[in-house]
Amino acid sequence: MTDNSDLTPQIRELHGLIAEIGTLAEASVNQAVDALVRQDSILANLIIQSDAKIDELELRIDQFAIRLFAQGLPEGAALLDVVTALKISTELSRIGEFSKAIANSVNQIKRQNYFEPLTLISAMAELVQKMARDSTNAFVTHDLKLADNVIAREPKLNEHYNLIFRDLVTYMTTRPSTISSAAKLLDVARNLERIGDHSGNIAELVHYSLTGHHSPDSTIDN
Repeated sequence: MTDNSDLTPQIRELHGLIAEIGTLAEASVNQAVDALVRQDSILANLIIQSDAKIDELELRIDQFAIRLFAQGLPEGAALLDVVTALKISTELSRIGEFSKAIANSVNQIKRQNYFEPLTLISAMAELVQKMARDSTNAFVTHDLKLADNVIAREPKLNEHYNLIFRDLVTYMTTRPSTISSAAKLLDVARNLERIGDHSGNIAELVHYSLTGHHSPDSTIDN
């Protein structure tokens, strides 16, 4: 972990904004899957509405960075910190969008077709949520080890998705009545995979900002 006690007040404030949007994005993942598992339409609608807060905060971060650039304040490592923060803000906004997509699926999965693969979805969501949290924390604390740890979890994310894909295909072929719900759950799994990908992107951005080169395992995804 890098000692960031010498950060300027402006950079500290920027880190605070990233921590705030990161917290919102992480919460949106957790709540979206919770709403899905509990078939909670009210919570799902709240998540859909809360995506606007993430968008507003992303705009606030953009405007804050622009003011810093206009004042000529960021130099050297601080300049790289600001540029990295802008990219991370965009990644976190995308996480919010995929969480919103999961919330939108709540009303599309019929209660009578509610079945066991949801437990696999919950396990994948737990991994993805922790990746989102740790990647953001890695930036705020300048923790290279934590960033690399997030990157190292990406193969596990793919394993989760592949397991869910196989399980859902089995359900669709052996239980035709589950086809519609299984297809929607597959979309949820894809959205979780994308959230994990964007969390990995954040970790890779942190790695680059702290070392000046990409991680050997970099798979940064646009």
